[in-house]
Amino acid sequence: MAMQAEPVPAAGSGAAQSQGEDVDWSSVDQVAQMVSRTTMGAMQQLWRQHATGMDELGRVYAERMYESHSQTVREIAEVKSFDLRRVLGVLNSFTEATRELVLSILQEIKNRDDEFTQQLYQTTRGAFARNLRSALEARDAWYREKLRGLRQRHDAQLAAVRHAAAVELQQRQMQLKIALARTLAKSTRGENPAALLNMLAARTGTDLGMHSGAAAAPTVTAAGALAIEAASTASGTGAAVGGASAAAGGAAAGAGLLPEAAAVARNSAAAMAAVTAAASAAPAAGLGIGDGAAGGGAMPAAELGPEAAILEELFEDANAADALNRELEASLARANAEMMDLRDKMEAAQAAAQEAAADAAQWRSKWAIESTKTDSIKRESMAIVAKCEEHLTQLQQHHIAEISQRDYLLQRCRDTIAALEARLPAVPAPPAATAMETQRSGALPS
Repeated sequence: MAMQAEPVPAAGSGAAQSQGEDVDWSSVDQVAQMVSRTTMGAMQQLWRQHATGMDELGRVYAERMYESHSQTVREIAEVKSFDLRRVLGVLNSFTEATRELVLSILQEIKNRDDEFTQQLYQTTRGAFARNLRSALEARDAWYREKLRGLRQRHDAQLAAVRHAAAVELQQRQMQLKIALARTLAKSTRGENPAALLNMLAARTGTDLGMHSGAAAAPTVTAAGALAIEAASTASGTGAAVGGASAAAGGAAAGAGLLPEAAAVARNSAAAMAAVTAAASAAPAAGLGIGDGAAGGGAMPAAELGPEAAILEELFEDANAADALNRELEASLARANAEMMDLRDKMEAAQAAAQEAAADAAQWRSKWAIESTKTDSIKRESMAIVAKCEEHLTQLQQHHIAEISQRDYLLQRCRDTIAALEARLPAVPAPPAATAMETQRSGALPS
């Protein structure tokens, strides 16, 4: 039993070394190895105690056997004259002491083996469960920290993309406003009225595309063209504005657009009609909006006429509609981003659940394997105990056979002594010197 505990300190030293190593919690094999090493480290002290107890028991057995043998030898040496009964008494005492010593030692070995087997089973089970729980908690903390880092990086990247998109949208809006102001200034001076009409037509198509989709853009452009044609053929400023609004409203209604899209089309058509009227009515030598802005003074509203006020109001309505569209687009983008984020979180949670289920299955299989190993160790221990009991039974049988043989020899000795005593009166007495020598040598007279 002491020889079986020799390789255990090596496993314990490996467990002590594993405490200073870094464990990759994403690797199931490394976590399993760490659990096994720490479990063997917890069993190291138990193995040492058992080995020390077995060595101490062997030493006690050797000392008691040596003392009994020495005592028997001393008692035999003290015999000065041959006395068969005394010699047999000494032999019987030595045999009885040896038998009691062997039986007590074997019984103690059996008790200690049973106790060691039970302690080994309990220690292995408790240490493995404790180390497995610690490993699972550490792996869970590592996985949560990993998910937290991934979520933070994803949020930072998404915020950067949103910020870049917002900056780009602001730049585009600023460029569009600058181009619109320049074109308006040129058209007011009568330099390029067709450019403003084209831009407003394109703007009409863009606004209608936001409300009715990409498929309705060509129809809206056609409606804008009809409004432009109606505005150009109408007589007078009021007739141009009313005709453009009516034409745009009829085209939008004929295209089956939403009320908001129809309103945008009417406003844009009216704006184009007003710009056309202002461009035709403005004197060639008069100052325009662009000249006033460039020269450092603004033209009064009375000189521009009612068309400029209508145009300004229409542009304010268009800006309000653009702001509303931008808010709706931003809310839609936020809703889409939140939906994608929730979808990613749901997929991550499903993947984490699947991985946790796979890890649980692996740990369950490893626990079954370790339980099988523990059961095999217990079966081996029980087999060793059974062998010891069988060996003890054999020793008892051998001892009984030796005692029977001794009784047989004693009976023959008694028979021989009785026969010699029966023949002794017929034999003449030997001389005194011969009798003394015979007594000293311990031989029986023949």
